[in-house]
Amino acid sequence: MKLGGRRRKIIGEDDKGKPIYGKVANGSDAARAAAVRAAQERAEGRAADLAPTIKALQEAGATSLRAIAAGLNEQAIPTARGQGEWSAVQVMRVLERLDPFVAESSASEANSLAA
Repeated sequence: MKLGGRRRKIIGEDDKGKPIYGKVANGSDAARAAAVRAAQERAEGRAADLAPTIKALQEAGATSLRAIAAGLNEQAIPTARGQGEWSAVQVMRVLERLDPFVAESSASEANSLAA
């Protein structure tokens, strides 16, 4: 059986003859680790590509996460998935990848503004 791109192994049948499925076959630990590393490298590369644009927005006066997100949307810069619009959370995650210490202060400012 295929569920969301993953295959399950039939391990038996119940009283009515329906199959009982076992654990999802995910591949080896090494393959999963390599996939995680590849995804992290893509995200770090994307954050590095966005850094000059975000810095320019900050220098232009966009200090809040929402303002930066609005600036990225105005410039029609696609999100990582290429669909939808930028949100404050996405901007915060990009900033965390660029500099975790700066992002922590931005997150605390965002929380204080939301309260």
